[in-house]
This record gives sequence, structure tokens and C-alpha cells, in this order.
Amino acid sequence: MTEWMALIDGTILHYVVEDVPNDVTAEMVAETVQQADLLFDPPTVLSQADWDDHDKARAVNAGTRDRISWTRLRSVVDVRTTVLSTIYSLFGERGEWPTYQYVDRLLDQEKGLNLVEAMRWMPGGWVLGADARRSEERVSLSVPALARTPGAEGDVERFIRFLRWAVERDSSYLPLSPTAFEPLILTSLDFRRHEETSGHVLSDLEARRLFEILQSEPQIIQEGSYDAKGQQWTIALSDDIRSYRVARTADEYLRIRASSPSRR
Repeated sequence: MTEWMALIDGTILHYVVEDVPNDVTAEMVAETVQQADLLFDPPTVLSQADWDDHDKARAVNAGTRDRISWTRLRSVVDVRTTVLSTIYSLFGERGEWPTYQYVDRLLDQEKGLNLVEAMRWMPGGWVLGADARRSEERVSLSVPALARTPGAEGDVERFIRFLRWAVERDSSYLPLSPTAFEPLILTSLDFRRHEETSGHVLSDLEARRLFEILQSEPQIIQEGSYDAKGQQWTIALSDDIRSYRVARTADEYLRIRASSPSRR
């Protein structure tokens, strides 16, 4: 048995992983718990001796302890990884989010998974469009989901670079007129040029994926669209982007995002 604790909003929560095999170390449990995103990130794993001696643990010894078996914990991670990887693989190849129908049938045929059942293991707000269960609905991944998806690191890093560039543009923006609404407009051409100054080349497919990811993060943009030829996109930034001025990494972005009143 492995126990660990987490501090959330000033409350210490206790967790117990039961039936852990002898060859599984506390560090392996910690990594799996973090992948499962069980309410906190990262976890602090304690041995039984550490737990008995830990001041904070003793101070809240009467607190609630949630229990989960090692087998079920691994199932949570495996199912989530399979669903996220399947969606992202389709998205990565085409720059467009797949339909619910395609994802559901692909998971059924290749992995023996039912998307409705699999969604029960998924944190809210990770897989967008799946709750409606409409065959024609596009299924997309939010940035918190992409941050847990193998192979999506490049898109997450590109999103953070865009965020840093966008907040800098926003911080110096002042509308021309004091009486007319004028949102700050950014284009893929603007960002492509910015990427080149830092040694990054933005391909058309990468630009399309970035646009689709931004559409899943409404606290960053108000609206966006492609031109008539489908070659360049234009977006209007949301005022909420100011909250992310201090975010320089994906972890910082996710912490601010999770604490935002509009995301609770």
C-alpha cells in the first residue's frame, strides 16, 4: 500500500493506492498518479514511515482518504492515453479535428474501446465535443489534454510561444478611437514572421493546427477565421489574455487556466 497527500486550496487530501505490486516503486506510483491527474499535480508520495512522521499528515489525521487500486489507476492512465493519442494522431496528420463518429468507430475497431465509456475516465474540459455524442460533431482536445498527450509536445510549445507573443502585443495595444470598439487583430502571417525571428519555421500544417487549438481556448481569442483561399487566418484576442502575461511555460499556463473563474 502506498499513501500520498496533496495540498489543494489550503486543504490536505489523503490518497491510498492499494494492491501495489512489490516491484512497483513509490516513484512509479507518483508518476502514474500524476498522469492520472487525480485532483492535483504533482503528487507528494510518502512511505508509510514518512506518513506516520509527517507533521502535516498528523495535523489532519482525521481527514478523508480516497482509495484506488493500482490496477484501476493504471487503467485510468491507459484508457486516457489511448483516447488522447487516437484523437491527436488524426488531428496531427490533417490539421483538422476528427468527427465523433470516426473516433468512436476507430477506437472500437482497433482498441476495443467504447468512447462513451472511455469518457468517464476523462477530466471535464479535456475532450471537447464528445459529451454530445453526435456523430457529426468534431472532437477536439484542449491544451490541458494536449499537455498529457504523447507526441503533442511540439504543438503545446508552439501554443506557448504564440501566447507569449500575443500577450506582448496585447500589453502595448491601444485602440485608435476612444469611442469605438476595436479588438486587437493578429494574423498567421504576423506570427509566421515572429517565429522566423526566433529561428522557428511555421509550416502551413502547423499554422492550421495552432489555429484549431486556439479555437479550443476561448479565454485566449474571441473569434477567428480563415481567408477566402483558406491560406491565412485572422484572430481577435480576448481581454482575458491579460491573465496569462506571467505564463512562460505550459505548466504556468495550466495553473493560471485552472484558477481562472471562467474555467471553474
